[in-house]
Amino acid sequence: MPQADDSQGAVVPGCFNIVDGSGQSVAFTTSAAIASPVGANTTFVRVTVTADAFIKFGAAPVATAADIYVKAGAPEYFPIVPGQKVAALQVVGGGTLYVNEVI
Repeated sequence: MPQADDSQGAVVPGCFNIVDGSGQSVAFTTSAAIASPVGANTTFVRVTVTADAFIKFGAAPVATAADIYVKAGAPEYFPIVPGQKVAALQVVGGGTLYVNEVI
């Protein structure tokens, strides 16, 4: 797991830093994926949804009800393969998928 530095340069285990300018979002009802793949050096992402959703990672992912369930308003961190995308599918109502690359 990556480690972040605090304001004095001390390592803070288990913490992430969001990569500036890495945020992407997409509205979803049926499966929808972020437009751009994550960067070549990205191995973790923070995923947030505004409505309960199922998410999937891949080169051209299509989320289904058999994929990872995420709760609305509860950011989660996931490992990801560099160059992959994230897709989301609504559980009940549509929402927005937010993805940030983290280091």
